Amino acid sequence: MKKPIAIAGLTASALILMTGCAGATSAEEGATKKLDFAYYGSPVSAYTKRYVEFADDVLDTTNGTVELLIRPEGELPYKPSEYVQRVGDGSIDMAGALSSFMSGECPVAGVFGLPMLATDHAEWSAMHDAASAALEPCLTKYGVTELWSYGYPSMQIFGSGTPPKSIEDLQGLQIRQTGPEWSEWIKGIGATPVTIETAEVGGALQQGVIDAVISSADTVKSRWGEEIDWVFMLDVGVLTEYAIANATTIEALPADAKEGLNEVSQRYEAETSEHFASVDDAALQALEDEFGVTIVTPADTDRAKALTIAQNGWESWASSLAGSEGTDALATLRAALGQ
Repeated sequence: MKKPIAIAGLTASALILMTGCAGATSAEEGATKKLDFAYYGSPVSAYTKRYVEFADDVLDTTNGTVELLIRPEGELPYKPSEYVQRVGDGSIDMAGALSSFMSGECPVAGVFGLPMLATDHAEWSAMHDAASAALEPCLTKYGVTELWSYGYPSMQIFGSGTPPKSIEDLQGLQIRQTGPEWSEWIKGIGATPVTIETAEVGGALQQGVIDAVISSADTVKSRWGEEIDWVFMLDVGVLTEYAIANATTIEALPADAKEGLNEVSQRYEAETSEHFASVDDAALQALEDEFGVTIVTPADTDRAKALTIAQNGWESWASSLAGSEGTDALATLRAALGQ
């Protein structure tokens, strides 16, 4: 984790009622400083709510001197794939950026989420510090700093139609990928990768443009539960979400505000991965109970096939994503994983 910044929080009602322009709000010395925090999640997502909790805690810790305005999906005109650039140029102050979405601006970020490189939180934790260190030069180039980060729950394949019984049944499906690092693996299992923005996934499932999506259970439940018929529990990977901020904005904050933000950020980094593991378990159960989603547990042989396809491609995929920087990062991450 990099050194965080002091931010303030919103209540859930403030999240719904808030208005205003993006960018830091100038304030007289001693007054509350308002900072926009962009996030691609829906207002009802557990992930959005976690950022609201973070903002509330920072507001309390900084004695109300900094207020973080959470801007969920639709509040600001920026795509998740451009958050690094927009935070760096000051269009927005902060953002919650998923590693896969960052890979266009920071290609090495795609290496962290290579299919099946880390399939649970123990593996993610083992390589996390090395991943953050590898990402830092790119963020610095953009004038961005990492506040804190956490590992998503291990992602699964959620789809519509007849539930698959084996990995072979995924052949021919149109699967929405979370980033370019997934493309070749999806092809390797005999499916077709499709790239569409998060906001368009629901309509694409309804219209048959895609058959399946790789995601977490809570994201699926809060967005696309009505469109999903099954989940294939392959544990295809743990992605990293980074809370990032404009470095100049951070440096301009008073020392006590930065200290307060650091304290809260360290706590959220330590607690959030485990928090969302529990949230995802509950969401998966709700998908089964409330939406009638069929949960398919693959055979060990299916998991082995999927992992072999992934391992055979890691080196070339890392190189295609980020050249020698990518292969060096992959080697470092695999060493951290004891591979």
